[in-house]
Amino acid sequence: MRARDIILGLTALLAAAAFAAGYAWWQLEATLSLHGWIALGVGVGLTLLLAAGLVALMQYSHRRGYDDDAGHL
Repeated sequence: MRARDIILGLTALLAAAAFAAGYAWWQLEATLSLHGWIALGVGVGLTLLLAAGLVALMQYSHRRGYDDDAGHL
């Protein structure tokens, strides 16, 4: 029950932050050039690739048992 409440609270906080960022962007009436959109797309794409690579390494390490003895002296 408590974990669910924490997850719901954090999700609501994330939604509020996304709404605030979108509202601020809309109020600025900012525009991005083609180069800006390209840079944004490349940055998002590389971030997703990095995250996927790190998760894959974590799964590989877990399945091979490399982290079984972590924390045991």
